[in-house]
Amino acid sequence: MTEVKETFRDDRFEKGIAHPEAQRTGSDDMISASAKIQNVLHGQPKEQVIAEADAFCDKFGLQADREIFRKGALLAQKPHDFQFIDELSQEDKDAIE
Repeated sequence: MTEVKETFRDDRFEKGIAHPEAQRTGSDDMISASAKIQNVLHGQPKEQVIAEADAFCDKFGLQADREIFRKGALLAQKPHDFQFIDELSQEDKDAIE
């Protein structure tokens, strides 16, 4: 079977925060589809994930929803371990189940 390689623009390389196993293909701002499939949040410290969510909110004027974006980012980092995310309330966890 032939592997299909698509590339996607991702400015995380410019910021130095891309997944360490991601491979560049073509121009400097492109990564392979197989690297894109991996969770780019995996292995990042919780503080960095929260800081990135905060930066996103600041960039797009979403400060009123900062807590929701923080929770979403932490959930995206470890979707199968949501029961162990202290920042999620019991109500949040019940809604996820």
